Amino acid sequence: MELSSPPKPTRITQCLIPNLMEEKLGQQRQETFRPEDCFEQDGNESGAEAISLSALAGEVADAQKQQMNDLSKKLEILEELKYEKKSFVILVLLKINFVKEEIAAVSRKVYLTEDETAKTKKNCDLLEKEIEDLIYSKGIITKQLAMAKENLVKDKETYGHYQMKMEAHIKRVEIYESSCNKNTKNQRWGNKMVEEETISHVRDDESGHKQKQAETQQLKERRKYLEEAITLTQSELQKEKEKHAQLKREADTLQKRSRVYLSRLKRDAKSTVSPAAIGNNARMMRHYNIKNIT
Repeated sequence: MELSSPPKPTRITQCLIPNLMEEKLGQQRQETFRPEDCFEQDGNESGAEAISLSALAGEVADAQKQQMNDLSKKLEILEELKYEKKSFVILVLLKINFVKEEIAAVSRKVYLTEDETAKTKKNCDLLEKEIEDLIYSKGIITKQLAMAKENLVKDKETYGHYQMKMEAHIKRVEIYESSCNKNTKNQRWGNKMVEEETISHVRDDESGHKQKQAETQQLKERRKYLEEAITLTQSELQKEKEKHAQLKREADTLQKRSRVYLSRLKRDAKSTVSPAAIGNNARMMRHYNIKNIT
């Protein structure tokens, strides 16, 4: 809406310019005064002055009326602008409050996010430490498992040597038992010889008695030697049997210990990479992700 400006003083002066020009012309006429023009000049001046005053009064009235109209329009525009300004101020205040609420909400989200980030970082540090411990434990268990395998190989070699020794010992025992059987036969043969000697001693005459006694004495000594050899051999056989039983017990104990130690190491190795441990680690790893706050 365009506003027209009120009448300016220049417009009034423009209306007065003809009168001024007429006055100037009158002055010039007075300088070239002619008696015959006196009455004609007075009549013209009074008529022109009356016309200019009436025109000026009408124009001033129109200007005042136009000015009042413009003033009323400007007052209406001013009221509208005041109302629009008030509405705009209210709208701006509402927007400011809305922006403040949004800033407060974003600040809360930022605070919660920072807190959650700190917790997640702490959980990440704990998980990294646990992973390092697991890796270290896995390395130790791997070394222990390798050592257990080496010990098992050594135990197998020892057991193989033990089996070879036992086989050789069994062969010696068999040979010894066979020799004992021969000694028993020799003892029986000696007893039989003694009996025959006794019978022959009764039958023999007195001339062959000394020779028979010497043979009998030799047979007795031979019998005593064989009995002592049998006793010694039986004692050695008993010692060998006890030694064999002791070695067998030690080998069984060593095998049991090796199996128990190896199974324990296998359980430790499986528990290190068990599905339950993997699932637990997976649940803990989910804390690495920062939650979206809505």
